[in-house]
Amino acid sequence: MFDLGRFLASFRETLDWLSLKKKSRVVVALDTIGGRSRFQEGEVVKLIDSVSDAIVGVKLGLPFYLNLGPSTRDVIKHFQDLVFIADWKTADVPHVTRLIFEKIFDLGFNAGIIHAFTGTKSMSEAVNAARSRGGDVIAVVAMSHEGSELVNSQMHVLADMAVKAGVGCFVAPSNNTSLIQELRAKHPSSKIFSPGVGAQGGEVKAPLRMGADYLIVGRLITDAPKPDDAARRVAGESWI
Repeated sequence: MFDLGRFLASFRETLDWLSLKKKSRVVVALDTIGGRSRFQEGEVVKLIDSVSDAIVGVKLGLPFYLNLGPSTRDVIKHFQDLVFIADWKTADVPHVTRLIFEKIFDLGFNAGIIHAFTGTKSMSEAVNAARSRGGDVIAVVAMSHEGSELVNSQMHVLADMAVKAGVGCFVAPSNNTSLIQELRAKHPSSKIFSPGVGAQGGEVKAPLRMGADYLIVGRLITDAPKPDDAARRVAGESWI
């Protein structure tokens, strides 16, 4: 184990370095283990350890934190050679947004996810909290689930607001690759994280070819009979 923060200045540089080192563009979303949403810290550590050579990071959602609570910090500390993203899908007024993001970074996360529709002021508070702690912010500008048409139709408006607030990382769906292509064309220097691979119908290679930088993969790996094999397979396919 080693602390990447000693060698790399930013979340994005760390991801790029890990990706090259591991030949992977996979961030695992740990919401369930074997189809279960309730699990112990030991199970989490065991699963992450089994896939760590094939992934660049771990995304932990609000259900995860509600399940493990402060033990989340211990999980993160156990893996100093991965980045951790807090997927609490923050959507609140500016001063509360800052409090949430301060908590996120106090727990040891490297980045947090915010809904861009909250506007530039809320996103700016998240960015300020991130910069004061050496972290980063990822804005949701499009989504992968059925019923997200309204949000997706405003993707460019949301992305422009995010950029104005100082955000340079976006979430866009792997099962709607035309949105990724449009986002990449307008924001060529951004980092795009693409969820929805596997369980929601997204493929591995298509979103990457359209401009995504990293895939967010959950149940396809965490609910597989052999998560390590599944992670290595997806990582291999992602290296194009």
